[in-house]
Amino acid sequence: MSSKLGGLREALQGAEILAPGEPGYKDSLKRWSASCIKPAAVVVRPNNASEVSLALRYATEQDVLPLAVCGGGHSTSGDSSSDGGMVIDLARMRSTSVDPQAETITFGGGCTWEDVNGALWKHGLATVSGTVADTGVGGLILCGGYGYLTGRHGLALDCLLSCEVVLANGEIIIASKGENTDLFWGLRGAGPNFGIVTSFTSQAYPQGDCWAGFLGFPPGKLDELISFGNQFMKRTDGDSFLSLIAGNFLPPESSSGLLAVVFYNGTQEEGEKVFKPLLDLEPLGNTTSTLPYTELNLMFNKTPRGSKDRHLFGGANFTLPLDPKDGQEIYNVFWETISRPENTNLRGGTMTFEYHPTNKIRQVGLEDSAFANRGQFASVCVTMNWTDESKDSEARSLSTMITKHIADKVGWKGDQCSDGISTYANYFSAITRAEKVYGPNAPRLRELKLKYDPAHTFKKVLDLSPMSGLQLDQVNGRV
Repeated sequence: MSSKLGGLREALQGAEILAPGEPGYKDSLKRWSASCIKPAAVVVRPNNASEVSLALRYATEQDVLPLAVCGGGHSTSGDSSSDGGMVIDLARMRSTSVDPQAETITFGGGCTWEDVNGALWKHGLATVSGTVADTGVGGLILCGGYGYLTGRHGLALDCLLSCEVVLANGEIIIASKGENTDLFWGLRGAGPNFGIVTSFTSQAYPQGDCWAGFLGFPPGKLDELISFGNQFMKRTDGDSFLSLIAGNFLPPESSSGLLAVVFYNGTQEEGEKVFKPLLDLEPLGNTTSTLPYTELNLMFNKTPRGSKDRHLFGGANFTLPLDPKDGQEIYNVFWETISRPENTNLRGGTMTFEYHPTNKIRQVGLEDSAFANRGQFASVCVTMNWTDESKDSEARSLSTMITKHIADKVGWKGDQCSDGISTYANYFSAITRAEKVYGPNAPRLRELKLKYDPAHTFKKVLDLSPMSGLQLDQVNGRV
């Protein structure tokens, strides 16, 4: 490999290139989840799209594969790491440029949402961003992008105006509703499969202070919280958000508990009126306050992370209204599973029911973008958290068991062609066929894959590779 890297270093003299044994190499492999660390043959940190193109061409021509692209490194699928190939790390590409008159922002593919939110806030603006500030922009936007502002402005990908993309052959192009429109369609929902997005331009909107925080409750309040969630989804006008998190986090000994994450895009008085039924339940803890939008996205960033922390996302969905009895049974299964004596190292797991208002999301047609999760249902995220590497397979098995139980019990079972697929793409952490994620949009995505990445340089867990006759029969229910 060292002989190969000589030519790479010569071609990319301005980029940072890290190989095994060199200073900085080990740090470059770190990810949000330690379970996603893989020994890359080389890590390249380019400064611009041209350098990304050179690195990409080098990887394919010299067979420095598999290729991985790292933005924020927050995925738990391992897609941002490479075992023995090249990682193109966009960490140096974090520029931002705001046009206050047009209310748009252009930002580099290596940005986090903290970068974007901070740049926009200086102009009294915001766009739909993730709920965690250190999440990378690319994975969130290109696979959907739910956030606190989704009820008012839709998904992060619905705010997207254009992308600068480096294709598998190294060509650099712009994709938008006016240029390379077929690719722009595919990028909005399945983007990581088609190229490396080095720059995004998104619509922004006027934004002021908001009211938000956490409310802590004992497990005995679950029925009331679920009942409130049902009413919340009926009444919300899009300026509010709710999620209910179950876990073992109540003091003093990390007992089982519930956390309601509440948000209102307005004043404290208005927010407290919307969430009065929860406040009247006398929460064990209440961190709500008026705060700038930039602080809102830092609420989940205040717990320091250790170098051994391992995480795994698992996704499901639920239909509304949720029967409190069904909800109680699901929460009991979750708590009992992660609280068994043999699962001590997995007690840090959480299960989150997300009440994102769907009206704005559903205003975009199912076939207007590759994203196929626009129905009248809500997402569940099961996050396994642990530190013992020997528990990796067990964490994955338990996550699969819990999410399957949720899907069977309360999951959406409607028409794919009218409401689409009901599991959020960013919650998949294992190889999954495209039909499960993209539903009726999968055939068109496979055609785009053959056009823009025929050699499958960008291999992702959401699989767009050609299907055999047997696989097609299985998808269509004929086997």
